[in-house]
Amino acid sequence: MMSVTEMLSLIREYLTSARAARDLLRSKFGIDDLLRARRLGILPKNGWLDRERRIHYSIHGVGCTIESGDGVINFDFGPGGLVDGFDLWRLQQFLESRREKYPSLRTVEQQELAFAELVQEGLVAKSDEFPSPHLYRLREDDVGAD
Repeated sequence: MMSVTEMLSLIREYLTSARAARDLLRSKFGIDDLLRARRLGILPKNGWLDRERRIHYSIHGVGCTIESGDGVINFDFGPGGLVDGFDLWRLQQFLESRREKYPSLRTVEQQELAFAELVQEGLVAKSDEFPSPHLYRLREDDVGAD
């Protein structure tokens, strides 16, 4: 049960970080629709988000990877610029730099079981939304607005 609680906390932290990363991109370039701007060639495919060159971004397909001293976050842009989708692979990548914070999610098996339990309980559901129908969404009212 502890691993399920920690997985839920990890998902919340991932979503908060994805929104912050998206907002940092928007602020840096003064663009709301980042995916459209990338497709039109207005937004560079990759670069730095800070003068010190500590936060690197790379846009790929319908998503973006941000690497910094805090770790890596990989997210897809959803409808209207939402970044509320995730899957176990993205969560595992995000978890790499936060293992101490989530001790009951140390193994892949623990992570898979916790994620599956959240799906079974209906707290996490597949989105089936374009452009990333393979991603899941948190189905709670207290997640916060995107």
